[in-house]
Amino acid sequence: MKITNAMNIAQSGLKAASTRAASSAHNVANSNTDGYDPGRVLAEDVETGGVRTRIEKTDEPHAIYDRDGQTVEASNTDIAAEMVEQLGAGHAFKANIRVIQTVDSMMGSLLDRKV
Repeated sequence: MKITNAMNIAQSGLKAASTRAASSAHNVANSNTDGYDPGRVLAEDVETGGVRTRIEKTDEPHAIYDRDGQTVEASNTDIAAEMVEQLGAGHAFKANIRVIQTVDSMMGSLLDRKV
């Protein structure tokens, strides 16, 4: 594997972790919105290395309750699951930053030896 490939893979990992955190934050922000379907980030491998993400809405039945004589669908957002998602996204972001720092250090060492 080339050093630049490792850098590109880590950059795609950073983007994926950012997407996970942003999607989870959006889900939490809308957790009190009636009928809200939270999004889930799906990652798929890219042939050249790294990942590509997309967000899919969950398709689960909503809890139904009565508010002032009207039937209302509740949000499907699970706050505990979103907290776990945010923690995981933070750890993934840190791990990919570490890869970039290591690649940067390795490239610096190579340049120092060539000079």
